[in-house]
Amino acid sequence: MSSHCLRTTVAVVAATFGGPVLAAALPVFQGEPVEVSATRVPVAVSALPASVTVIDRAAIEASPARTLAELLSLQAGAHVRTGASPHAVVDLRGFGMAASSNTLILVDGVRLTTNDLAAPRLDTVSLPQVERIEILRGSGAVQYGSGATGGVINIVTRKAAAGVHGNLLAEAGSDDRRRGAARLTVAGPVADIALYADGIRDDHTRRNASETTDLLGMVAGWNYSTGRLALTLEQNSQRLGLPGPRRVNPGTGLDEYGRDPSGSRTPADYADSDTTRSQLHWQQALGEAMLYVDVARRDKDSFAFFGDYDYGGAYNSTDRRSLKEQSVAPRVRLPFTLAGQAQTLVVGGEWLRGEVNNSEAGFEAPRRSRQTQQAMFLEQSGVLGPYATQYTLGVRRQKSEDSIHFSDATPGLSQAHTLSAWQAGLRQNLGGAAVYAKVGRSFRLANADELVATGNRLLAPQTSRDTEVGVEWQDATRYARLALYQSDLKNEIHYSPYDPYACAWGTCNGYNRNLDPTRRRGVELEGRWAVSDSVRLTGQYTYQDATFREGQAGTVPLSGRTVPMVPSHLASLGLSWQATPRSLLAADLQYVGEQFMDNDQGNTLGRKLDDHTVLNLKYRYQMRDITVETGVSNVLDEQYASYGIRSIYGSNYNLYPAERRTWYLRTQYSF
Repeated sequence: MSSHCLRTTVAVVAATFGGPVLAAALPVFQGEPVEVSATRVPVAVSALPASVTVIDRAAIEASPARTLAELLSLQAGAHVRTGASPHAVVDLRGFGMAASSNTLILVDGVRLTTNDLAAPRLDTVSLPQVERIEILRGSGAVQYGSGATGGVINIVTRKAAAGVHGNLLAEAGSDDRRRGAARLTVAGPVADIALYADGIRDDHTRRNASETTDLLGMVAGWNYSTGRLALTLEQNSQRLGLPGPRRVNPGTGLDEYGRDPSGSRTPADYADSDTTRSQLHWQQALGEAMLYVDVARRDKDSFAFFGDYDYGGAYNSTDRRSLKEQSVAPRVRLPFTLAGQAQTLVVGGEWLRGEVNNSEAGFEAPRRSRQTQQAMFLEQSGVLGPYATQYTLGVRRQKSEDSIHFSDATPGLSQAHTLSAWQAGLRQNLGGAAVYAKVGRSFRLANADELVATGNRLLAPQTSRDTEVGVEWQDATRYARLALYQSDLKNEIHYSPYDPYACAWGTCNGYNRNLDPTRRRGVELEGRWAVSDSVRLTGQYTYQDATFREGQAGTVPLSGRTVPMVPSHLASLGLSWQATPRSLLAADLQYVGEQFMDNDQGNTLGRKLDDHTVLNLKYRYQMRDITVETGVSNVLDEQYASYGIRSIYGSNYNLYPAERRTWYLRTQYSF
């Protein structure tokens, strides 16, 4: 996409939502007041000194997005990519390859993000299950601890409505896509239960990119006079083909990406995973106070095969691992008054334990890593002063213990850390507008895959000093928000897949390390306009700058260089038109700017990932209890790579092509 096209997109966003960009928190699409639970206890959006977006059920249905990943990619400050990972990676505020470890994703307030380098499995939650999505950018370190510097995304699932309800869904599409799903809910005044199942078969556009996913789940709840208990049980299994990269070597003229982008040099590679998740949620009134407790467990077993196609299978390799995680998170919300004005104190704790057993046949010795985290946090918010200024003050103190043991003679390693996070913010509502500012400190601990750095030494914790200011404005039909942010990081944790500077330590095949100081800063602009009762426009533009503040990569000074896999520009425009009471037409246009490739910290390759523009369309028609929906993704059939990595050898690089044009037809029966 040309710079002229980008300027045009930004101009359209500004023109569409023109007017004073000031602020009172508007419920993101409709209805006051709006509360979010991503803050660990329900809080009104209009009281938060933060950049918050809430995507409600009506907005989900009006979007052309088929999946959570597609929907999140349309939001300000969010970049979603696929490619080297078989799962979509969501990046809030420009963390590049470390995105999944700096953007915390929750389902009903419990972590979906696992304690390894694997991206959270967004495909385990289908859009028909979702009631709303809460996005808190640059917030969450006080409530959740490690991994929330970029922000928190909380996916709130649908609750059972009174009576007996259900739906059956059937879907077919391009690349032999097939999907079937069912949901049944039964709810009375005391008890309720929801049962759901989902199955997907999809060959996707590349060879050996097939997907088989099966999901079964249950949510059972019991209501009593002063509280509620809810139990969630879920099992998910998946098999993915791994098509691998398309190689490019300008020196020899090799260009697999240009000549055969849908091909694969790894026709037998695959990855299997089985995940079970259980969660118990307890809510109990204690006079005016409210107690919340979440107890959760997750078990994941995975296996991956990587074939050797150059030497007759002599160097085939496998990766087998099992992950077990348990957590307990109690917290109490205590309302009180100060100088005649309402205040709230939240006192909470968290205990997490994780264990990963990993065996990589053909390479490293089997290993077992264990991590335990214990934390306490306090957060007070309320209103003070003659102008009803809202404030938030929070602090977290966390102790962590890490250990890793090997099955061979290599000695084990262990370490312990005590870390703090804090946040202070102010928000001033001004009628139809508001301004806010906040500062804070966040941190991230190495996950199970990152515990060992080259040279048998453990990694230091990553820390960040975070600052943000913003303004919002709304009237009866329009809403706009502008935010400016900066995060200065030390010891950023990074995995270099093929780092030429790691070879001096004895390996060129993967290297965990703490980066030299880095910085993230940017501007986010988003808006919505209800043009009429039947037409709604949405738009967003994001500028993000991710740079090294100092350091050196070999002989290349890093100061001022751009962190790889972070596009400087993101923009989208969306249109939904309720053409008749029974029909809806929706479209979105999305732009992603160019990016330096992974492993090009020095920005010296001379080649970037190209920018790209994608158009998506959806049409839905409602006939009493039957809904028919069809859509086309990437209507213009744009060829682009969502991930690329520089080789350690010369000017070679690998590209991972994104999906080309696809279509689907879906029918749903509801009762």
